[in-house]
Amino acid sequence: MSENEGLTPRQRRFVAAMLSEKTIRAAAKRAGVSEATAGRWLALPAVRRAIEAAEAEALAELSRGLLRLSTQTINAIEIVLTSEAAPSVRLRAADIVLSRLLHYVEFVSLERRVSEIEQRLGGE
Repeated sequence: MSENEGLTPRQRRFVAAMLSEKTIRAAAKRAGVSEATAGRWLALPAVRRAIEAAEAEALAELSRGLLRLSTQTINAIEIVLTSEAAPSVRLRAADIVLSRLLHYVEFVSLERRVSEIEQRLGGE
């Protein structure tokens, strides 16, 4: 079932505008509704769910795009690290790799710990 089911066409336009505009006022204007109407809609669970679903899909698209670029990015950093580039450039590339690796390890550890907590809480 789509998160947009049950929404009016104007509400669907407002949901889409919430992803592209900086403010609720601007999103309301783009959707062709008043700011007061937008405020009332934001109090509706169906509209909030639709916005959350649209945000989740936008983040998923971003993640897919970043994954597509990851191999090229790693190759580019590897070329810099193994090239005759200035030491400061190679050092910066190494710093980027190590920093990202540490963030990744921290994230994986946190994810594992949260999963364990969720399993314990679910088992009670």
